[in-house]
Amino acid sequence: MDISIRDFSCRAGHFDPTLASGATRGGWTYTTRSYHFILLERTTRVTIGDETLSLPMDTLLCVRPGETYTVQLPCSAYYILVGTEDESHKTYLDSWPRTMVLCDAERCAALMRDIAMAEQEENVKKVISAVMILSDILEQERRVQQDASRVPTEKTRETVRRGIEYMDAHFREKCTLEEVASYVGRSAIYFHDTFEEVAGESPYEYITRLRLNEAKRLLAFTSEPPADIAVRCGYGSQSYFNYVFKKAMGITPLTYRRENNKCLCKE
Repeated sequence: MDISIRDFSCRAGHFDPTLASGATRGGWTYTTRSYHFILLERTTRVTIGDETLSLPMDTLLCVRPGETYTVQLPCSAYYILVGTEDESHKTYLDSWPRTMVLCDAERCAALMRDIAMAEQEENVKKVISAVMILSDILEQERRVQQDASRVPTEKTRETVRRGIEYMDAHFREKCTLEEVASYVGRSAIYFHDTFEEVAGESPYEYITRLRLNEAKRLLAFTSEPPADIAVRCGYGSQSYFNYVFKKAMGITPLTYRRENNKCLCKE
């Protein structure tokens, strides 16, 4: 039976196409009316539309409403079928990857069994509890795998390292994003996005930090006029240097000098 809770309904169980009506020697075909989450117990070939996938054991397969899929025999799997009329729930379920190999497939399968048993007993409270635990586990698995897929490769790290090397050597000059990207052999957009992903800040933020650190050193330990310091730190004008410095530090370069000059230099 289907357990319905407000705008949400689910049905879980064990999937054995050899026992299902409509199964043929080649497989079992079904057109969905709800979201099907199928946890495969063995390597299986699945065709969805024009795409055929060879999926390993412990893969969670997501099939969305209105899609037709064919499971090649032999096959066995646990499943949970989810229906909802809530648009936010649909958006969330639509965002799920087509396939995901689970780290804790055994626990997920056990929860699907618990949901199926609770449905047979018409124990709504137990169904809700098991569904919530299962959804938490699957969401955690998804986030872990998304994070893992974003782990930079050694080649990517080397690209960023060379970019940092170039900016460290040239931040006192104009040093544009295009120049840095050209040096590392990448497009400006690619280098910007890759740098931000690896370093946690944009190339502009990194080079601004270098320039401001150098400006603070010169303001504190030399008597050079702020206009000259602006040029030495890669800024084309003192007014823009003042703007960037105050925005970052909360005070003007002259105020910083008065408060931090180590040799008591006079303006």
